[in-house]
Amino acid sequence: MPYLLDWFRLATFFFVVLNYLGLIWDLDFKTKILVYNSNYVNSSSALPSILVLLCGLAALWLGEKLIFSSRNGAIKKKFNPLNQCKKSKKEILVFRNRKTFHGLVFCVGISQVILITRGITGYAAIPIGSASVFSVFIQITNVLNPILLAILAILVLRYKYNSGRISFIFKAFLLLQILLGFVTGMKEAILTPLVIVVVPYILTRKKISNVLILCLAIFAFLLYPVNNTYRTILHESNNLGRVESVKKAVATTIENGFVENLVTGAESYQGRLSLFPILMYSVENEQIWTEFKYLNRYIYLPIAWVIPRFLIPNKPTANSGSILYEITTGNDTSSITPTTYGWSFFEGGLITVFLTFFLFSIFISFINTKSDVNTMFGLLLYILIMVDLLKVESDIFFLISGILQTVFLIVIINYLFFKKRTSVYVRNRITI
Repeated sequence: MPYLLDWFRLATFFFVVLNYLGLIWDLDFKTKILVYNSNYVNSSSALPSILVLLCGLAALWLGEKLIFSSRNGAIKKKFNPLNQCKKSKKEILVFRNRKTFHGLVFCVGISQVILITRGITGYAAIPIGSASVFSVFIQITNVLNPILLAILAILVLRYKYNSGRISFIFKAFLLLQILLGFVTGMKEAILTPLVIVVVPYILTRKKISNVLILCLAIFAFLLYPVNNTYRTILHESNNLGRVESVKKAVATTIENGFVENLVTGAESYQGRLSLFPILMYSVENEQIWTEFKYLNRYIYLPIAWVIPRFLIPNKPTANSGSILYEITTGNDTSSITPTTYGWSFFEGGLITVFLTFFLFSIFISFINTKSDVNTMFGLLLYILIMVDLLKVESDIFFLISGILQTVFLIVIINYLFFKKRTSVYVRNRITI
């Protein structure tokens, strides 16, 4: 199984490097490249941007080598799911406090429905004071949501837990996440649950049918037209509720025709995968960025993830994308990202890119050494962190902070609901 940082490198290749390769002709024959239909960047910024990429990747490699050098054999064993087929002590995973777990899933699901349908979270959400106690509740709910879905997927798909109730809860919760994803107006909220479920499904060694792959591909292409129409309706029709707006968006999209929607979706994904020009923008305009500089935020990192804002009002706020969008376009209706590499370059140049990526590599590699994908705890960590690392857009400060929150809640949930036992030497097959 790939190491966690391998997923980040893969995302870098698809979202940034491939885009650069596709732009080589334009960079050679044009002096400027358009960014987000609002700004131009000089083609001469391409080579410095490549240097930023290489600097970040070198820091990832160095940090990974530093952590893995003395533990390589143990790590390979932990990240090989086939180890379960070898003869060793039988591991029995006891699923306890089931009614409490069912109640927790129900409460989180209901909370998500209320928060999203009332516009408290999601696209164009109602502003809520970030220093309020209620914001802490929202944050915990948002972090718990993928954790619970991943647990259900692992129980049903990986561990073959044969409980009709758990199987029903898993299917209902997954369907709820997809439906609520449409209401949020955020494509990520729809695709993330599917990615979470795919990993334990693949570990069952079942082959994904070509028909299913085709259906998922068509669904993904149609997702953009529906989502874009929904966002437009939210801005234009303040009297419509979110559920009604989704229905209207779906109806409008259907009227446009299947072929037109596929073309629109393909064009939207092409733009979504084109992150190299905005990286060039960050390299060219680093001096105008003043929201954070020279790692001055990182002093808050040890405590920012666990202490709420109403206790530390000055801790960094995750609104950098909105600020950058306003700087770039003059509007404040959306947010953009210059990629993870661009955020690090905004800190102060190549030196801060190397330092932040080295810290990031040390952090993720250390988690690799402590997690075993052959256990519930380790597989949970792997799936949820993998989802975060597939987005090569996040600021490293908030990425590490969010992962720390996830790890903290996973530790608590694993302690409350699961217990390991070992028995006589038999074929190592995990049961519950």
